[in-house]
Amino acid sequence: MHPMAARKQPPSPSSFPEPGRKRFFIDRDDRAVRYSSKTERDREQAMIDFFGAQPILSLRANMRSMDSILSEITSTLPQEDDTLSPEVLRAGWERAAGAFISSQAELLSIVKGTATIRTSQPAIRYELTRQKNTLIAKLCAEFGGESITGIRILHG
Repeated sequence: MHPMAARKQPPSPSSFPEPGRKRFFIDRDDRAVRYSSKTERDREQAMIDFFGAQPILSLRANMRSMDSILSEITSTLPQEDDTLSPEVLRAGWERAAGAFISSQAELLSIVKGTATIRTSQPAIRYELTRQKNTLIAKLCAEFGGESITGIRILHG
C-alpha cells in the first residue's frame, strides 16, 4: 500500500462544534455568564458532594461587562474644576509677572507643581531664569500655598 493512501481522512463536519453556538449569555444583572459543559457541571457537583459546601469563588458570579467596570472607575475620578482654566491662568500670570513680562511670555499650564511658561524672546527667557525664585513665590501666592515648586521655560 502506498504511504500516501494510508493518510488520515479529515474529520467529518459533524465532529466540529456548531458555528453559531454561544459560549456566553447575559444574565439579568447585565453580566456575561459562561455556559458550562456537562463535564464541568459534573466535576463541580462532585467537589460539592465531597467537601460538603459550595465553592468560595464562583468565576461566573464575578464576571462583569466592560461598560459597568468603566462607569464605576470614571465615577470615582475627580471631576474637572475650573480653577486652572486658561482665563484663570492668564489673569494670575498677569498679576504675578507684571504687565511687560506677561505681554512677552505666556503661562501655559501648571501640572504636578511645575509651571510651564512659553516665550519667543531670548531676552525674556533669560530674565525669567534670573527671576525664577521670585516668580515661584509670586505664583504660589497667586494660586495658593505650595502649588508651584518649579518653572519650565519653553522657547518658541
